[in-house]
Amino acid sequence: LPRFDETTSIKLEDDRYRVEVSRAHGAVTRILDKTGTLELIREPRLAGNFKFTLPLPGKESWETIEANYILGDAQPLSSFDVQGRTLTLVWRAPLTSRTGEKYDVAAVMGIELEGEAVRFTLRLENKTPYTIGEVFFPILGGVTGLGSTHRELKSTRLVRPAGTGVASSDVFFLFANSSGLGDQGAEQFYLYPQNLPEPWMELHNSGLR
Repeated sequence: LPRFDETTSIKLEDDRYRVEVSRAHGAVTRILDKTGTLELIREPRLAGNFKFTLPLPGKESWETIEANYILGDAQPLSSFDVQGRTLTLVWRAPLTSRTGEKYDVAAVMGIELEGEAVRFTLRLENKTPYTIGEVFFPILGGVTGLGSTHRELKSTRLVRPAGTGVASSDVFFLFANSSGLGDQGAEQFYLYPQNLPEPWMELHNSGLR
């Protein structure tokens, strides 16, 4: 991982965690767990933050353009503020869609170091005539597993509740596509509260305890 450079990165840190985001676009490039000496993001070139859709209605419902995405890591960061253990990132309007159209939408993301947690919040201010569709945050791109060696990274499992117990998958060793939203890309999809009885997942590596 590259060394911290204050000209290109913003840092939020306490005794437990260190979080870095890019000054250019506010993408989350590093989350270091100091207690376990674990880097959650090992490929910062894939860093992300948020994305949302602004569906464009058609004359008929089937003509609506649902996938009108606005990608947070493609928006220039307008400003930021660090107060104690809280970092506030601001993207002022207009924001630009994936196709280059500009919309009167603004975003504010908060990152707070709260006890044993790194907590993310997102607020969108929408002054367009369109309704915001799906919202994704935080997007932590570049997660390749837990550990520092190839074996440790590949041994990391995605653990999730299933029925009365838990299930796990080797997503860093064999990523089986289970898309449930019509997306043709590789995706792990678990519907809550139906086949996923509790709203949580975790990354676990027994070798690292």
